[in-house]
Amino acid sequence: MKKILILLTTITMNLSAALAGEIIIPTDSQSRAIWKSIDVIGKIEDLEIIKNNRFEIDNIACVFENYYACSIYTQINNQRKLVVALDGAQGFIQAMVNAGAKTSEYSPRLDLARVACEKSENLTVSCVFEVSEYDENR
Repeated sequence: MKKILILLTTITMNLSAALAGEIIIPTDSQSRAIWKSIDVIGKIEDLEIIKNNRFEIDNIACVFENYYACSIYTQINNQRKLVVALDGAQGFIQAMVNAGAKTSEYSPRLDLARVACEKSENLTVSCVFEVSEYDENR
């Protein structure tokens, strides 16, 4: 438990220093749903998004009007990559909304600055995410 609190504190401080949006720490069950949704996206896209029992994605933009789609950035093979997810996007959007992320008031979209999760040795999943400020001109 102490390691999880240290991890969450470290991730939260790093996110707070990097960006200035609202920080949300989901429950274990919410974090597991986020983890599972990113695992599904990685498998569908044949990419190793989760490495060493952790992942971090940023600049997340999702739409869900006539279809579900998300674009995310992550590090793959030490390079920053853009991943566009279609098939796994619905599960990710639902997991994030259930964890407290708010969708736009202006259009059917979800914008997040960053999501980071880690699975501990005892298989507890801890996540933290930062909500982006919505810009209606985007």
